[in-house]
Amino acid sequence: MTDVGRLLREGDPLKTEAPQGIEGLSPAEAQVMRREMLDALSQPVPLVPIWQRPITVGALALLMMAVSALAGHRSSPSGPDFASSDVGSGGSSGSVDCRQLQFSTPGGTRIIWIFDEKLRLQESMP
Repeated sequence: MTDVGRLLREGDPLKTEAPQGIEGLSPAEAQVMRREMLDALSQPVPLVPIWQRPITVGALALLMMAVSALAGHRSSPSGPDFASSDVGSGGSSGSVDCRQLQFSTPGGTRIIWIFDEKLRLQESMP
């Protein structure tokens, strides 16, 4: 098995000499830098409060907009009307053959869905 660390050390072009204009650190300077890095690792990382995180703020703003839109939609008197009624077969028997759902908007659009309990989608059309 190949020792990758050994290969990297052998192929290091800066192993024997430093590039022009760059001087290496003295052992004392390297030890000071190492000590500062280890001291920084031992200190706890300050946590950002949850309300200061961008994703949390965005999610909260989106939630507030959705709640306000829903509340405004429910309180407006000109919102869409929903009505559900039973529609008989037209005979005098009074039995209920289908149910109806009506939807109308302030602009005049009206949609009526009729739900027929006798509808069979597997049967062929005459």
